[in-house]
Amino acid sequence: MARKAKSFRIGRVRGDLRGKVWYLTYFEQGQRRRPKVGPDQSTAKQMAAQINAELESGTTATLSFQAITIEELRLKWLEHHEHVARSSVATINRYRTATDHLLAFTKTSRIPQLTSQFRSDHAELFVSLRFRSLNPRKIATL
Repeated sequence: MARKAKSFRIGRVRGDLRGKVWYLTYFEQGQRRRPKVGPDQSTAKQMAAQINAELESGTTATLSFQAITIEELRLKWLEHHEHVARSSVATINRYRTATDHLLAFTKTSRIPQLTSQFRSDHAELFVSLRFRSLNPRKIATL
């Protein structure tokens, strides 16, 4: 009777079975990562091979997560529009002005600064407060 393997290693990535779920363990940029992959061993091995290749090549691993602030995301988004999408200067200025309102809102309200913690109810609050301060005739033209 063959014994079912409860762990495997592919390069710098180790897979472990905990209960009925596979977890991968690896180090990236000096930090230990342990993402949950799922119940299928073959899927876990494929993901481990992919992450190992990414670690060897120096790119960011697929399952890595790096928290970013709303302000950092805004800057990257504006840079993308300027350098990649090649939007017009007027369009970028409109986007910059519109997102300035969001930044002011996050700084004056008790809203999380990280994008991963910014929820839809925060966006609804921003929109409702923003439109409440506008003239009703102006809202009708939007």
